[in-house]
Amino acid sequence: MRKEGDESRENGGDVWRRVNQMVLMSAPCSVAVFVDRGFDGGSRQRLEPNSTDTKRVCVVFFGGPDDREALELGGRMAEHPSVSVTVIRFVEITGMVNHGDVRTEKSHSLPTRAPLHCEREKELNEAAVTEFQRRSEGSVEYIEKVVDSSIAEGLLAIGRSGEYELVVVGKGGFPSTIVPELADQQAEYSELGPIGDMLASSGHDVVSSVLVIQQHHVAHTDGIPGSKKMVQDKDAAEVMADESSV
Repeated sequence: MRKEGDESRENGGDVWRRVNQMVLMSAPCSVAVFVDRGFDGGSRQRLEPNSTDTKRVCVVFFGGPDDREALELGGRMAEHPSVSVTVIRFVEITGMVNHGDVRTEKSHSLPTRAPLHCEREKELNEAAVTEFQRRSEGSVEYIEKVVDSSIAEGLLAIGRSGEYELVVVGKGGFPSTIVPELADQQAEYSELGPIGDMLASSGHDVVSSVLVIQQHHVAHTDGIPGSKKMVQDKDAAEVMADESSV
């Protein structure tokens, strides 16, 4: 998906959007959808290790399997010397933990009135953050933003700030605490999940490119044998061919 100027326009139109939807639904692996707002600066040249053009990347972390996948990808990005990664984790006051040298800020976040997500997911989230910080060894800035009020405004502030060329988010599987507010948002790109949709949609003045991550789950491919997958791929190709001939 490519955003050009102030227009919300997908590169390739509805055809590529349908292809994206098929991939997200049936891919036998973790996948990502890239919403390009000029991340490459108009150049297709590869970012070399000795490049002086540093790319600033923000990984937004609420928790859940997709966010954990996004966190892992952020760690890989941080290994590139020309990439600067910041992780912003939205937490409730009762959920704040000590992760060493952590800068905590007041910010918009999750409403505290909603019930906490399951203990197992909390354990997995904490383990993922701990392992991420161990592996990053201080090379990544980690910020905890405390629950304050609106999730939407907190997220949009990140995308509008111009501080990051790329914002990486998980598609879904978030703690139940963030669902009530996001459920009220009118979706423009529902296949990107509530946070990805918010950052990708038109009318929000977001300037950062967005990478939406979906972790592979067995449920995504259960009941989809290889032959059916091939049919889906063939159908996608036929749709694209038909659109091109119009």
